[in-house]
Amino acid sequence: MASAHYRSEQAFLDALSHEEPALAAKIAAQHAEALEIAAHLEEALAAGQARDVARLVRSFHAITQHNIIEEERDVFPLVERSGPPP
Repeated sequence: MASAHYRSEQAFLDALSHEEPALAAKIAAQHAEALEIAAHLEEALAAGQARDVARLVRSFHAITQHNIIEEERDVFPLVERSGPPP
């Protein structure tokens, strides 16, 4: 589910990288971190590693929450200023 969401934002990040390369790279790195944690979480779930699952869920929640906050603070205003795509 998270992977589909982040994949759907990739085209936007590619476009954003032309105007705001540092911001696009930062957001893309957060997406990559979230996806890496999600992959480890799936592995831990499959292996029945309850302690790792709990730790990974907290980590996944933290990075995705951080990403949402930064997108709302830094990305959404750019979209609002630029208006809808042509």
